[in-house]
Amino acid sequence: MFADTLDAITTDRPYRKRLSVEEARAEFLKFRGKQFDPWICDRVISQDVWNELYTAIELEREEERNESRRVVRAS
Repeated sequence: MFADTLDAITTDRPYRKRLSVEEARAEFLKFRGKQFDPWICDRVISQDVWNELYTAIELEREEERNESRRVVRAS
């Protein structure tokens, strides 16, 4: 859930611009205890976990962009 949420709020959408990493982290804090379990949220937004999670999402996005380029070239 956290990874999906982070991916969603840091991606441009037709109805809003993507949030920066800092803004995304602030959103998790804002909804801690409301939308997100406080215990899990505290661990996810800890600096080490946060950096690992965001890096993983960025790597996945890069792989998707590279795959899209390969498909376009193959066409």
